[in-house]
Amino acid sequence: MLKTSGLLLTLVLFVFTLTAPVQAADFEGEWVGHWRNNLGEEGPDSLSLHWHDGGLRGIWTDGVTLWGTQTGKNTIHLRGKRDNGTTYDCAGDIEHGEMHLHYYATRVNGSTYEGWSELHRSN
Repeated sequence: MLKTSGLLLTLVLFVFTLTAPVQAADFEGEWVGHWRNNLGEEGPDSLSLHWHDGGLRGIWTDGVTLWGTQTGKNTIHLRGKRDNGTTYDCAGDIEHGEMHLHYYATRVNGSTYEGWSELHRSN
């Protein structure tokens, strides 16, 4: 009986672990860090995100307007546009409190590049 009870307890704990709610990452807030791209450029980065009408909205370094959604418990998809017409398509995640963005940019003349940004909360 003891063996059966132990097995039952293990099974109950396993099922509870699988069905327990998982805390979603919190993307909202002020972020700072560093960006780099495949053109050899790099620099300081900042990102301000907030929830608005069920989606994420924000401002990225140098006035890029962003909008998008949280696509998973720790992932987001954002699109953005700079005043000069450059557009951005970004995929991001939070891991161990750090946000990672991978983005593709398209300039008005049609040229493209990709980049990466590593951000942490600005506290």
